[in-house]
Amino acid sequence: MIRRNTWVTVGVFAVLLVFAVWWTQFRPETGATAETTPTPEPLWEVQASQIVGLRIEDLSGGTAVEIRRTESGEWQVLEPADRTVAADRVGQAVSWLEVPRPRSTVAGQGNLADFGLAEPQTRVTMTLDDGSILTLEIGAETPTGTTTYARVPDSGDILVMSKYGLDEVLGLLDELLASPTPMVTTTATEAPPTPAPVPSASAPPVTGTASP
Repeated sequence: MIRRNTWVTVGVFAVLLVFAVWWTQFRPETGATAETTPTPEPLWEVQASQIVGLRIEDLSGGTAVEIRRTESGEWQVLEPADRTVAADRVGQAVSWLEVPRPRSTVAGQGNLADFGLAEPQTRVTMTLDDGSILTLEIGAETPTGTTTYARVPDSGDILVMSKYGLDEVLGLLDELLASPTPMVTTTATEAPPTPAPVPSASAPPVTGTASP
């Protein structure tokens, strides 16, 4: 025979179970939708094989580098013309440029000078194989120091971009403008000329006299 206390315990457990099921299915939202920030869409989505040209300009310093993919698939430095770049180094930059995604956006133009975008510091211009051009202007760092403000020309939003990904691209500017390592050529050492033999000292000639 089941004791009365056992029935009471079973009844309480059943009530709690029903309440838990109801709360899970019908509990009111607590502002989660309002607090959720959607992940920003990437600025563009392209394939690495579509990127055939890349130009990075230091607008404040008046310097620039430009590289172009040749028909054979190699990367050639057009500016400055006396430099070369490793294919895997360009690959790091191109990999980020395929799908550049901002951390967040600042709605509206606002005062571009507050973000260093009234006169951008750097401009990245990418050329695709169909002739289209994609451009990104870089402004000032954010207060955190880990992100920077950027903007696609004629766009209504100011972008907050991660510096770590962006530096893969902007780093090419400093690397290609750095003084090239001088080439050291080695030539065979010329042997010193063999000195002319010095004649050995000889005794003065003996002159004889006729015997009487």
